[in-house]
Amino acid sequence: MSKIRDREPTRAEFREALKLIQTEIRSGQMKMLRAHFHARGQETTSSKLARAAKYKNYRGANLQYGLFGTLLRSALGVPRALGRAPQLNVFNLIVSWHPDGDYGLRLKPAFFEAVTDLGWFGNPAGPRLR
Repeated sequence: MSKIRDREPTRAEFREALKLIQTEIRSGQMKMLRAHFHARGQETTSSKLARAAKYKNYRGANLQYGLFGTLLRSALGVPRALGRAPQLNVFNLIVSWHPDGDYGLRLKPAFFEAVTDLGWFGNPAGPRLR
């Protein structure tokens, strides 16, 4: 896969990267992805993701999404973000932030569409928010 440096990954790039790392995604990470995929408008919070994966609090969710992001970033060939911990890249890759007290995390369209294409979680709940 080619290096992605100054643009967001495409649906096809996400789909291929997810196929590459599918067997490395941990159970809790998959539970969080499933909950995020089925959240209304694919928007949720770290606290809700933590509950879905049965983590103690949002910190566990942030850690696991960060580890997932490291896997995904590597599969995509995305270089480490300068000046930031590599595990934070997941937020830049797959979600956009929508502050609502607990910071709403909305799956980006290309990532959401790639997961939909793979059929991992069936059909999403509710309409896609833009």
